[in-house]
Amino acid sequence: MFRYMLDCLPTQVRCTGTSLMWSSSAAIFGGTAPILAAYFIDQNWLFMPGLYVILFGLLLLLSLRKT
Repeated sequence: MFRYMLDCLPTQVRCTGTSLMWSSSAAIFGGTAPILAAYFIDQNWLFMPGLYVILFGLLLLLSLRKT
C-alpha cells in the first residue's frame, strides 16, 4: 500500500502527499467507523457494521485497479 501511494506522487510532494492522504483517510474512516457501528447496533441492524467494512474494502480494491 505504501509503495502504491509513493508511486502516485512526484518526488517534490511525495512526503507531504502521502502523509496528507494517510492522515485524512485515518481521520475520516477510522473516526466514523466506531460511531456508525454503535448507531447500527443501537438500531438492531447487527449486520451493518460488517457491510460497512466490506463496502470500503470493495472501494479500496476498485481504487487499486489499474486502468
